[in-house]
Amino acid sequence: MKKLMALCVAGIFLMASCAGMQQSKTTKGAVGGAAAGAAVGAVLGQVFGKDTESTLKGAGVGAAIGGGLGAVIGRMMDQQEQALRDAVAVSTAQAASTRDEELKEELKTEVVREREDLVSIVLNGDVTFDTGSARVKPEMRPEINRIAQVMVQYPDTMVTVEGHTDSVGSESTNMALSKRRADAVRAMIVQGGVSHSRVRVMAFGESDPIADNRTKEGQQKNRRVEIKIQPTGT
Repeated sequence: MKKLMALCVAGIFLMASCAGMQQSKTTKGAVGGAAAGAAVGAVLGQVFGKDTESTLKGAGVGAAIGGGLGAVIGRMMDQQEQALRDAVAVSTAQAASTRDEELKEELKTEVVREREDLVSIVLNGDVTFDTGSARVKPEMRPEINRIAQVMVQYPDTMVTVEGHTDSVGSESTNMALSKRRADAVRAMIVQGGVSHSRVRVMAFGESDPIADNRTKEGQQKNRRVEIKIQPTGT
């Protein structure tokens, strides 16, 4: 019986993995939810029913519930990702109207879909703050406010604001600066109408680089604030 249940669960996860390779993120969420729901349902069915029929029934019910929930979450994240891209595109369009290609590139904030349940917004530190400062530049305030307005429309998500620096200067100074900058962005998001209970701050200082700190270009990329958005409960 245990072997049968293990094979059922393994098969469900294998199907989820294969199906997810060529499907939309909404469908991936449904498949993933179905797999997780089926696994939990199978276990509960075996615990309470103690027979094969109960196990399979539990797996079926769990798959239906988990699949529906996964699809809803996936669709919500799809819609929120697009809304964030539209919000960021406003700044790019405004920069383009100046015919200043360098400014256009600098103002470009990245929206990255890291996985089906995680969207990241990467704010360039050099554009968002003056050197050594944690005060958000006036020209970036409208963009952060637009981002906050999107978050208001999707209240079933949690937000983490992460502060990062390059490796220039002392580690303790960089850690403190990354915390102040993340706090500043969080404050603006809350001012934009997002409940403070939904937004937390994490400071990384120089500990999590995404580029080579030995080059100027790498240092510039490492000076950043990342805003990570996930469904509540994940």
